[in-house]
Amino acid sequence: MIKALPLEEYRAVYEASQVECPTTETMRPTEEIIGQERAQRALRFGLEIQERGFNIYVAGMPGTGRRTAVRNFLDELAKTKPKADDWVYVNNFTNPYEPLAIRLPPGMSSQLKKDMAFFIKEARRALPRAFDSDDYAKKRSEALGKLNKERDDVVGQVNESAAKQGFTIQIGPTGLIIIPVVGGKPLTQEEFEALPKETQAGILQRREALDIDLRSGFRQVRELGAKEMEVVTQLNSEIALYAIGHLLAGLKEKYGKISDVLPYIDSVQKDILDNLSIFLGSAQQQQQQQQEQVPPPFQQWLAKDLAFRKYEINVVVDNGGIAGAPVVFEETPSYPNLLGRAEREVQFGVVTTDFMMIRPGSVHKANGGYLVIPVLDLFRYPLAWDGLSLRREGSNPSQFR
Repeated sequence: MIKALPLEEYRAVYEASQVECPTTETMRPTEEIIGQERAQRALRFGLEIQERGFNIYVAGMPGTGRRTAVRNFLDELAKTKPKADDWVYVNNFTNPYEPLAIRLPPGMSSQLKKDMAFFIKEARRALPRAFDSDDYAKKRSEALGKLNKERDDVVGQVNESAAKQGFTIQIGPTGLIIIPVVGGKPLTQEEFEALPKETQAGILQRREALDIDLRSGFRQVRELGAKEMEVVTQLNSEIALYAIGHLLAGLKEKYGKISDVLPYIDSVQKDILDNLSIFLGSAQQQQQQQQEQVPPPFQQWLAKDLAFRKYEINVVVDNGGIAGAPVVFEETPSYPNLLGRAEREVQFGVVTTDFMMIRPGSVHKANGGYLVIPVLDLFRYPLAWDGLSLRREGSNPSQFR
């Protein structure tokens, strides 16, 4: 049955009481998906799942507020979640081609970087002073005095035996050197070659016989030389640890509860003791660089102090300033943007890279939080999906949604 429409219902009438805001200036856009209550419930449910291996796929027509709704949900939820850990890369002193990744509590990565920079700076100042002191010179002289006396006694005995055969013994860079003596004068190589062939043959024959007799003395001199190196190395280590021991103790006390940091500090200590020469020469090198006029390209290169770069800390992820868990929207999900990359630089025409040039990807930044990727864009980039799938299936502790 057709019913006549009253005249007052021919058009919609604006009712001011139905609108909460008095003017359009006070209107605020909606923060939820309009007409998608089921989708909102699914989103809430999925984001609250604590188990690993679960992901959420959001689909819909453009302009329906998917991105806005997801961001709002994640921003509010992330604030209630614990902060994610920091990650740093450090040098692997055993194998520099395989840098070490260290997990740190939120905010401690930047602090570790500052503390290590301060430690190396102080070590470069303290070590040269310690080895330039009179105390070190005295201890070194005392440590080598007994060995030098033993070596002089051995050389004296060897020289006495050699003199009976017409030779003299001198200490050279490679050990003891047997030099023939004619008329009470040691011969040079040129003078020896100028002798008659018969005289040279006789000298060589007597020298071969002398080598057999003096073999024991030569061995003792070599052993004393090796022992001398061990004594000097041990003394240098003791002096170095005395100079920087309090700095190392401070680092170990501050980061003692982080299991991965202590082995790293120990490896730094061992490397410094094994390479004291770069620390002992740093002060003289800096003074020389200041006095000399170095061309600008070389000056920039020298300023980097590449010899000490291996002690730096590469902060990959720092969550200290984030409230709650991280939320990352990757708009360009290429392989490098997702999984990171190792940058390179050219030094004197040679392309080089190291652990300090490792750059994080979205997976690293979202570790312990939430990662949102436009799935169609993901499939447009070569190897991006394959790399992401392998990352999820691997045993790496990183996890995200």
